Amino acid sequence: NENLGILNAVGYPNQNRSHFRSADIWHTASDSEEYLTTGWIGRMFDKDYSDYPAGYPNPDYPHPFALTIGKIVSENCQGAYSNYSLALEDPFNPGAVLVGAQGDIPEDCYGDVLSYVNQIVEQTNGYAQAITEAANLGNNLSAKYDEFGNSELSTKLKHVARLISGGLKTKVYVVQLGGFDTHDNQVDRNDTTLGAHANLLKVLSDALFAFQDDLQLLGVNHRVAGMTYSEFGRRIRSSASYGTDHGTANLMYVFGSCVNNTIHGDAPEIGTEVGIDDGVPMQFNFRNVYGTFLTDWLGAEVSEVQNLIYSYFESLPFFKTDCSALKSGSFATAASQSNFGFSEVNLYPNPVKGTLNISIKGENHEGIRMSLYNSVGQQMKNFIIPVNTNLYQLNTNGLTKGIYYLKYNINNQSKSERISVL
Repeated sequence: NENLGILNAVGYPNQNRSHFRSADIWHTASDSEEYLTTGWIGRMFDKDYSDYPAGYPNPDYPHPFALTIGKIVSENCQGAYSNYSLALEDPFNPGAVLVGAQGDIPEDCYGDVLSYVNQIVEQTNGYAQAITEAANLGNNLSAKYDEFGNSELSTKLKHVARLISGGLKTKVYVVQLGGFDTHDNQVDRNDTTLGAHANLLKVLSDALFAFQDDLQLLGVNHRVAGMTYSEFGRRIRSSASYGTDHGTANLMYVFGSCVNNTIHGDAPEIGTEVGIDDGVPMQFNFRNVYGTFLTDWLGAEVSEVQNLIYSYFESLPFFKTDCSALKSGSFATAASQSNFGFSEVNLYPNPVKGTLNISIKGENHEGIRMSLYNSVGQQMKNFIIPVNTNLYQLNTNGLTKGIYYLKYNINNQSKSERISVL
């Protein structure tokens, strides 16, 4: 598909394999050892709308900042005082809520809570009118939804397309597809191209195809870009029940007319000996994906992303620089990446016992940040090769015998090299 980009092996250092904790990390864009109470999108909104939710909607901002198509608001959009996302199931019937209390409200903690509830109710009712108006003004033109069976996901995306075409100025939409916790029957035991995982990917593919077709027919395709994410990938080895347990890095899909149709990163290198706990090694930090959407699509400054999302942020090249949206001002200038002046990295000896030589071909590199991970995603070493150094020696003494992965960037591309320590 010309509107699809694939990012191989996206994750974070020291991967947590708990659904709850890892989802929390992805929602907040925290480090694995850091606990935050705001979502990554919520923090960016807080920067410009610190008085939210008081006084919203208003004539300057009559539409919701974010919508979750479903029953529960997205934790990605949690701000310091309120969630910027509204939960919506039916755009034609967003629901009106009665204000809970009239008259005097006590000046104590109970009164503060009641005032807040009333404020959110009034806000929800105000946004409901804008949503209904957009739904009535909008349209859906693609026949692909019906052709592919109108799954729950495609129905949600159909609502999104209608609201965008109807003029709703909401910046962020969140939809969800569950079922990927495939501990068993991930593949069919007689045909590994079939099974639960293949069925889920077909639902995802069909829904995105219909959505993109609809956006193009509606003439709004250059205004929309999206991505998929999950809290972790699966382990490499399958179980006796033809499933896999919680793993480490995972694929991410980015989609839209302004997305480069390419595969980013190398295919994971899988050795002949794979441990029962081994996962796919990380190549891309998920916070760089988030940051690229914020800078290259939503117009945030690189410094803002570094302060609020990830201090080591580097933009990833998954948006087209010549996209027509650039001409309309809705597509921000791409953030610059460090361009190291080297062309090749060689590791030897490999397998290694003792000293690993890291040879760098090229001149005038600006210093190279490298990270060493074990097979389950734990960061073992983090170091910087000094400016213009062409040979660096890494001491592997103290590392347990096994497989490790050295991650670094070369020519604006993330690389992950497999190392066997004896």
